[in-house]
Amino acid sequence: MGFFENLFKSQVKKVVSNAVDNAVDNWMGNSNQTNVSSNPVVSNPDEDDCCNNEAVVRNRVERVVAEEWPGYELRKNIPASELGAPFDARNYTYGLYLNGIPKATIIIIDNPNHYCKKDVRLAHEACERQGIFCMNLLLHLPNRRSYISERLRTNMPNC
Repeated sequence: MGFFENLFKSQVKKVVSNAVDNAVDNWMGNSNQTNVSSNPVVSNPDEDDCCNNEAVVRNRVERVVAEEWPGYELRKNIPASELGAPFDARNYTYGLYLNGIPKATIIIIDNPNHYCKKDVRLAHEACERQGIFCMNLLLHLPNRRSYISERLRTNMPNC
């Protein structure tokens, strides 16, 4: 019975999570989201899941940049020292570069409490000193493509 109980619980969590996400999106005016389907197993993992899978979040970032920021180079695993951060700063998961100049950085964080740790703060401060936008993507949050896109668009208006 334990296997079936766990399976049922995971499906219920998925349905509830999707329903909450859709309600929030509808409340915020993003009516392009679909309603919860009667078959919770079939969903679009790129948009609908509250996924804490790093591979999915990375895919979303890469697709947003490729589709909405043509001409920008997306670099992976940027050493923090490259942007003037001290040796104990957190490395950047991604960097958006235009003509070799960094315009934004992204740090994917897997622990909900690590966004305020010293290494992350040092990385953010290094970007701040240079006028580079730095954003965290916390894996316990949905990180929808629309959210990633909007954050970049809002914080990189002059690029």
